[in-house]
Amino acid sequence: MATKLQRSRNDYTVGWICAIPIEIEAARKILDITHPKLKVPPTTKIATNLAKSMTFKRLRFGLMIGVGGGAPSPFNDIRLGDIVVSQPTDRSGGVIQYDFGKAMEKGEFKMIGSLNAPPRILLSGVAAMAAIDPIKLGRRIFDVAWDIEKEDEERGGRFSYPGEDTDKLFRGNYLHVPGEGRWVDTCNACACDTSNIVTRSKRQSSHPQIHYGVIASGNQVMKDGVKRDQISTETGALCFEMEAAGLMDNFPCLVVRGICDYSDGHKNKRWQPYAALVAAVYAKELLSQIPAAGEDETEIHAGRRIIDEVNFALPLRMPFPRNHTFVGRKEKLTEIHEYFRRAEFSNTPRIFALVGIGGMGKTQIAIEYAYRHHGSYYTAVLWVSAANEETIRTSFINIMEHIIEEQARITWPESTPDYEMISRKLGIAGLVNSRGEIIVDSEIIINDIQKALFRWLQLPKNSKWLLIIDNADDLENVDIQKYIPNHGSGDIFVTSRRPEFSHVAEQANLEQLDKDSAITLLSSLAHITVPQKDVEHELDAVVTKLGFMPLAISHAGYFMQQTKVSPKEYLLHYEEAFMDAQARVPRFGWNYRRDKASTTWEMSFSQVEKENTEAAFLLLICSYLNYQEISKDLWDTERFSRVEFREMIGLLTSYSLVRVVGTGIFSVHPVVHSWARERLAQSERFAVLKDVLILLGNASRRNQISRAGSNWDPREERIILAHLGYLDQHFDPSASESFFHQEEIKPGAETTAENQNLVIAFYNIALVYRNGGKYDKAIQWYEQVLPRYEKAFGKDHISTLQVITDIAAVYHSQGDYDTALHYYKQAFFSCKKTFGKNHLVTLCAMGNISSLYIDQHRYNKAGKYYQRLLVGCRRHNLSENDSLILMAISGIAMVYGKLGEYDEALRWYERAIAISEKIFGKDHPSTLHTVSKLASIYYKQKIYNVAMQLYKQVLDGREKVLGEDHPLTLEAINSLALVYQGQESYDMAIQLFKQVLTSGEKCLGEDHPLTLAAICNISSTYAQRNRDEEAIQWARRALTSHEKVFGTHHPQTVALTNNIASLYRRQGKFKKALLWCKRALIGKGKTLGGPKLSGQDYLQMFDLVHSIASIYLRLGQSNEAIKWYKRALISKAKALANRTVSGEDYQLTLDSIHYMVAQIASIYEHHGKYDKAIQWYKRELFSRRRIFGRIHPSTVNAIRDIASLYKKKGMRNKAMRWYKRCKRLATVEGRGFGRTLPSNLVEIPVYLPKKRTKPSP
Repeated sequence: MATKLQRSRNDYTVGWICAIPIEIEAARKILDITHPKLKVPPTTKIATNLAKSMTFKRLRFGLMIGVGGGAPSPFNDIRLGDIVVSQPTDRSGGVIQYDFGKAMEKGEFKMIGSLNAPPRILLSGVAAMAAIDPIKLGRRIFDVAWDIEKEDEERGGRFSYPGEDTDKLFRGNYLHVPGEGRWVDTCNACACDTSNIVTRSKRQSSHPQIHYGVIASGNQVMKDGVKRDQISTETGALCFEMEAAGLMDNFPCLVVRGICDYSDGHKNKRWQPYAALVAAVYAKELLSQIPAAGEDETEIHAGRRIIDEVNFALPLRMPFPRNHTFVGRKEKLTEIHEYFRRAEFSNTPRIFALVGIGGMGKTQIAIEYAYRHHGSYYTAVLWVSAANEETIRTSFINIMEHIIEEQARITWPESTPDYEMISRKLGIAGLVNSRGEIIVDSEIIINDIQKALFRWLQLPKNSKWLLIIDNADDLENVDIQKYIPNHGSGDIFVTSRRPEFSHVAEQANLEQLDKDSAITLLSSLAHITVPQKDVEHELDAVVTKLGFMPLAISHAGYFMQQTKVSPKEYLLHYEEAFMDAQARVPRFGWNYRRDKASTTWEMSFSQVEKENTEAAFLLLICSYLNYQEISKDLWDTERFSRVEFREMIGLLTSYSLVRVVGTGIFSVHPVVHSWARERLAQSERFAVLKDVLILLGNASRRNQISRAGSNWDPREERIILAHLGYLDQHFDPSASESFFHQEEIKPGAETTAENQNLVIAFYNIALVYRNGGKYDKAIQWYEQVLPRYEKAFGKDHISTLQVITDIAAVYHSQGDYDTALHYYKQAFFSCKKTFGKNHLVTLCAMGNISSLYIDQHRYNKAGKYYQRLLVGCRRHNLSENDSLILMAISGIAMVYGKLGEYDEALRWYERAIAISEKIFGKDHPSTLHTVSKLASIYYKQKIYNVAMQLYKQVLDGREKVLGEDHPLTLEAINSLALVYQGQESYDMAIQLFKQVLTSGEKCLGEDHPLTLAAICNISSTYAQRNRDEEAIQWARRALTSHEKVFGTHHPQTVALTNNIASLYRRQGKFKKALLWCKRALIGKGKTLGGPKLSGQDYLQMFDLVHSIASIYLRLGQSNEAIKWYKRALISKAKALANRTVSGEDYQLTLDSIHYMVAQIASIYEHHGKYDKAIQWYKRELFSRRRIFGRIHPSTVNAIRDIASLYKKKGMRNKAMRWYKRCKRLATVEGRGFGRTLPSNLVEIPVYLPKKRTKPSP
């Protein structure tokens, strides 16, 4: 029924929107009453502009009714004349918007997003329609359409059903072949190949089927079957159209489309009227399922009801999802919550500022705190990104839109909200459009939005809100204070790298993760599949390397998961390519915005660089130092004043790039430490490294100056050594040529000042390494210094000679005596040539050689050199407290100790200690060294109590002065262990030896002499406890290391091989013992008649030959035993005759000679060869009588042995004569035991007779 009744706009509650005339005509066919046409401005897009221009105050919802193109698929049997209704899914609101561009055949498309879902009241109506039997509903729609068709037949029948035979679906990849004339763009009469039509089963009825799902809306008509199928597969779209995209975000409505084509090139407008008609019929049926609006509801929509209460409860809307790998931080989360619960301020927000270095997880804690306490404690959590003023203002707008949206949802749950009323209620009238969006076009409006938000926070009943201000770092360019509300009863949580909030907030610094949490985080992100215990030590190493920083660990975990590398392999890659190892992030699920380890600190560094370039450069210098402890004392006051340096550290601290950990001491996080270094280009690294080298060189020089006095602070040296340890990881002194100018230096010309400073720095660094016991490192640096000193100063310059002497001292400390002697002599002869033989410099060089002679067991020569040194000092009238006199006195004491003259040694050592204490002080390394030597004298005398007391004094002093891991400290522990070994406290001795071994391997390396000595001492202790198998095991371990470090010919290597042989011999494994003895002898590579040997070489060779002889004797091979005994006897006799042994070695050699002579004699006696036995016993007698005298007990015993042999031979008279001689000498009274061994400082050679000599009876 068509009547024309004049209505006002406020009478309408439902909007029915059509895009093309056929859709409007279809709507008019099925609606009951026709109202006068509304006046609208002429537009090209009717639907879009109609929705924007109409001002219907009482509209509850809208319907978008018309035609569309279907998207049939194997899962959706969509045909022409069917109906598609938009329905929200978990991915969209029911309509997905695409920008198709030229979406013709072979065109491209781009997805833009999804549009808003229809109002709830419409969705309820759709659900009611879906609940109707689809066959009955389809028949009802068909019947209504049929009735209208009959009426329309009288006017030409435009809306009649076209028939199933005209419904043709071509394959998606088959392109349309244009027809001619008016049919060029349709398939009414085209040239398309019908063989490409898809065969489909025939439907049982002709009525339309209803499909619910996604509708794709674009800016142009879809005419491409390939693209249709692609989009449909990706999104599940059932239908394509082009008007809903311009409507749904402006006006909440439902889209209903009758299918008139298949969205491909085979268009057929014949189906448009019918498709529009069935869509309109469905819409009318839908309206019958929705209850009419009551008077109250229409009044609300008309704006006649004022909002009584402002909503304070907001759903949680965070910029990041909850981090499901969040671990640890329980204490910090509790601390934050306890503060907010405990603090009570009247109408003033409680503020908590969490500060710390970037990447430590401040934002993650804020997110976790929000998720934990929203709903249970807070009614609203509001997030502000404070990176800059623009992000702050954007956050305020987003928060206000969130407040508006929730207010609208609660006030108008099933109808169109009145945003104008909401804006007036919130104090921003005129700033909110019809979609609930804030309109911002000026600075004034931004301020109005902020004021409105702050008023909302201050409302009386609004007391459970949390405002999170994240990333408040740029305090120079952002006045953060003006963006923090001063009033209100809620809480404010600030995160920042800048520790500058303590005056307005409860400020807490965020430290690193605990180790267990860090390992758990890494394991989770890396998807470790092997049992965690199997790789726990590797995971521990990774998180420790990364300083337990969550961001760095997250990078590492993702890298390991992506590249499938183990934690150990990751560490190697981290050292080689830091930026790659700390740059990879996943495409999805990254919990740190888009931050990377590199970018998060680059921003802070850039700000520092803008404010103070020197401070920025200071951080780069620190990247080559020990990050844990950097002292301001490294820098002298010539470059920076104390005030300037304090300001630079303050600036770096304010950006959390460094952290002050003590008075004048700061630290850098290890990952920031690596980043600052790796960000440098190669040319920039050279500039930074030059400064680092000169800085450490100058600091080392200052330390050496103080080391020579009594006010020396050993901590400074340890700090410099720690810095050098980090520098060594990234700088190879052998590649230092690039740090010196490349221009040719003319002969005789001096290097530039810069290069000279570098060379001096290298020398000072080498000296620190030497004093610190890092001998290999010291040599590396000295090797770079020596040629440059020779070139700059000349080979005979005092500075060059000092370098040569230092190199010799390093080799001396390493036990490489031959190389050390070469350098010592080079320095000595150059000093003698340049300064003269009596100059103090020359005398000092001679003293250095003397100290080496002692270690080579050349005691006589050492004693003479030290005496000459002392006499030379007296000639120069040096003070008794001069260091050169101290060298001479200590050296003489050492010689006496080695020669067994212990009383003299004690006297000289006490004198040396008194001088050293006056020069250096009691705890100076030089004084402690002398005390240690004094203790060794008591140890040799087996006065263990005194020795232990002195060694403990040395140990305490060295631990205090040098540190627990210094080589000299470990040497003191080793000496103390030897005392326990002498006291037969074997368990304690082994414990201390193993302590030396562990520390030595860790700090000095497996090949350091102290480390090797510890292994040897453990073996010898087990041997003394008769635990031979363990002793052999440790001895073989020591032997392997000695052969690797010193070679097979070194005295210590040979001694170890012989020790193993002795252990096998003690076990009765004589064949094994024999093999090891011969291996030692071959390894020695020295035989009788060879080149001149040292005393130590002789002694070792004698012992080896002697041992072989003894083993042959135990094996019952007497002839071989005698042959080897004679070989050893001749060698030892030569050693005594040539004075190649002295001191304690002299006595031991004599004793072994007598023993071997007696052994040879006893062998002959055992085999009944009495004549030969008597001959060898007489040789023994001759030697003993000459050395010890006629009445010495050993001489008398030799006479008794001869008498016994004569008796066995049956020569009773001779036997009786020798017995009487023995008795007479043994009963001599008042004669004592004859002569003692002559003074070892002046040795008496012993010549054994080559021919048999008849002794006087």
